[in-house]
Amino acid sequence: MDTNEIAFIICKNDTSWFEECVRYIHDLYIPEGYTADILSIEDAETVPLAYNAALESSKAKYKIYLREDTFILHRDLIPDILNIFNEDSSIGMIGMVGCQKVSTGEGGKQHWDMGRVYVDDGACVRDCDLRSGQNEKARYAFAEAIDGFLMATQYDLKWKEELVEGGAYGVSHSLSMLASGKRIVIPWQEEPWCYHREEGEGEETLREQLIGIVEAGAYDVIWSVIDDVRGLKSREGHVIAGLAEIYMLEKASRQGLSSRWWSLHVWDEIYGYYGYVRSILIRMVYQREDERIQELQSMVRLGKLHKDAVLYLAGTIWPDADKVYPFLLREPREEPLVSVILPVYNGADFVGKTIESILGQTYQNMEIIIVDDASTDHSLEVVRSYQDPRIKVIACEKNRNVVYSGNIGFKAAKGKYVALIGHDDLWRQDKLEKQIAFLEEHPSYSVCFTCMDVIDEGLRICKGSFLYQIFSRTDRSAKAWIRKLFMEGNYFCAPSACIRKEMLDKAGYYRFALLQLQDYDLWLRLFLEGEVYIYPERLTYYRQFMDKRNLSAMSDEVRIRGVHEKQYFCSRYIKELSKDRFVDIFSGDMLDADACGEKEVLCEKALLLWRKGFYSGYYEIAELLEDEECRRILEEKYRIDLAQFYKLNARPAYYE
Repeated sequence: MDTNEIAFIICKNDTSWFEECVRYIHDLYIPEGYTADILSIEDAETVPLAYNAALESSKAKYKIYLREDTFILHRDLIPDILNIFNEDSSIGMIGMVGCQKVSTGEGGKQHWDMGRVYVDDGACVRDCDLRSGQNEKARYAFAEAIDGFLMATQYDLKWKEELVEGGAYGVSHSLSMLASGKRIVIPWQEEPWCYHREEGEGEETLREQLIGIVEAGAYDVIWSVIDDVRGLKSREGHVIAGLAEIYMLEKASRQGLSSRWWSLHVWDEIYGYYGYVRSILIRMVYQREDERIQELQSMVRLGKLHKDAVLYLAGTIWPDADKVYPFLLREPREEPLVSVILPVYNGADFVGKTIESILGQTYQNMEIIIVDDASTDHSLEVVRSYQDPRIKVIACEKNRNVVYSGNIGFKAAKGKYVALIGHDDLWRQDKLEKQIAFLEEHPSYSVCFTCMDVIDEGLRICKGSFLYQIFSRTDRSAKAWIRKLFMEGNYFCAPSACIRKEMLDKAGYYRFALLQLQDYDLWLRLFLEGEVYIYPERLTYYRQFMDKRNLSAMSDEVRIRGVHEKQYFCSRYIKELSKDRFVDIFSGDMLDADACGEKEVLCEKALLLWRKGFYSGYYEIAELLEDEECRRILEEKYRIDLAQFYKLNARPAYYE
């Protein structure tokens, strides 16, 4: 036995994943006097059989059993595990994720409650932080079992070959290690030491259908049902959804379709190339040197890989595109004027920081229109203390609330784009730069939002806030968003919005009658004018006060007003939609999918409002009953005659 050798033992099934795994091993620090070896086992029937073969062939005292889809990010992994082993000879095995108590139920599925790892399902990389079962003051904690994606040992113990389903070999070997009198530990990880792929499962028939559509190049078909595709819990499903989103973005860009995979028509080649590009971006994100990064830069520069593809893929790996933005996405371009609209009312304690976050933008060609809504504190003094020539202050003599002051700002704006911000919200310094770059490249898009963080008075990020979950990134077509907003509610954060002024003027400004849902109503109208994009970075900080001082904070008054406002503008919205737009957006919600005549669609509109709880639906049906043709359509197609309507109208309406 060689006490100074570490053997990395990997079952090799997929060459591309294996090679990526090895790249990260080569990045590790090897202590002086030690050597590291990599043993790949191919064509083994089971993982335990492969590990036993390696165990017999290697003389290394220390063995790290590693899945090929696991990347070791912690460069000091080897010295750290050696320190643990040398400190306590009773420790036989170290893992990255584990459990305090082994579960014997649920088919052997374990409830992991220790450790930490980045888990990648192809759609996103999430920080799986399970350290609640550990003490942060202790370098490691004892476990009964560990997950098999990485298992480091200092004692050889034969693997049981009869228990091989799924990842059960990790639990099985853990129990064998405990039975031999050795202990198992999980180190405390300030940041995850490993990145691990999660495969997931998908429905095979649907998978084959989608792959056929991809090979035919019909990505717009996939985009039309994108939410269903995203619902597939498989890595290939996430890739197909990603390709569809990238396709729609590239097609709408000035550069047009340019990424290499559009010329490929064999799924394995498309899937492999997509994974290849993503693997290089992973190396960039985790700040690893790689000769392929220069190749990627060249591809982007020559237009062989579209910036939209880079931005999308980077967003599936890391929430901050700054890991790749300076190298692959930033380019010199003209800076059109942006009008920043900042309504203020009694925000003296916060508005200074808000102004500074605007002035500190990397994008500098802006006018800042600050509308003070007759504040009774010293907000106006704070605002006027900033002497930047780009700032224009409008002081209202009478308080009329945010809709009125917002419209003053919209009317005064001279920019090609309009960006909104509340007097207590903040922006990251590159927010406008990234949004304007996107909108300049995609002229058919009316608005670009960003992901956001919710912060409190002390600038602490509140991940537990329900708003944090609501304002999340899931791109879809403007048509699909209109339906979702109508059926469910608002999904967009106003301080994150950057709007094309031309399309804002077409859609119209805030409705004066609205106070709670003015943004919600504006989005519905804006999305009729052009497409919408959510930039995949948290570039906006939306403040939520613990004492519920925000205008949107929930109270009986706010709740009732919100219900009334939604009844008003959604009813008006449906009524004003043209026949063709209504059918295009709400065809899946129509009672008669073949309805196409003017009066047939009028009936469908009224019935949709009525079925979705809008009391105006009753009024609309009542008006339609005065028309002989509509009366006939309602009776023959929908079985609503006068007697039926009288019964329906006798039911109580609960909409508050």
